[in-house]
Amino acid sequence: MAGTRRSWAASASFGTAMLVVASCAGGGHGNAAAFCARLKVDLPTLTGSPREPAAKKAVVDAFHRLRPLAPSAIASDWQRLSDLVEQLANYDPSTNDPFGSTYAAALDPKVQAAAANVRVWARSNCKVELAVGPPVTSTPGSSTPGESTP
Repeated sequence: MAGTRRSWAASASFGTAMLVVASCAGGGHGNAAAFCARLKVDLPTLTGSPREPAAKKAVVDAFHRLRPLAPSAIASDWQRLSDLVEQLANYDPSTNDPFGSTYAAALDPKVQAAAANVRVWARSNCKVELAVGPPVTSTPGSSTPGESTP
């Protein structure tokens, strides 16, 4: 029973962290158009809640593919999020404390700020809404859920 709770907590933490990470990006020398194009392709992977090792690896790989493309406005944030995603993908509830450094890293205010920066940048520049669950792609003239159109 405790193993099931730990496994569920790890999956929930990974899903939450994926949302946080998917919403962050920072400094770099990438290309906004290339980043947006790749982000749209990888969106289902980035915004899912992976539980299996292969799915977690796919998320890490997607973050790594996007890292060199991240424009300078979000490159350092994306790096911070990529590092966290990798840490979360390697998390093992049987050997790691569920409330240890991995959990603390996901709740770090710098990570939260990076996620917010990436989320806003992606919405403004890529017309993509980053959220855990089914991906939502904005179209010109449409509003983001919870947002009113001027």
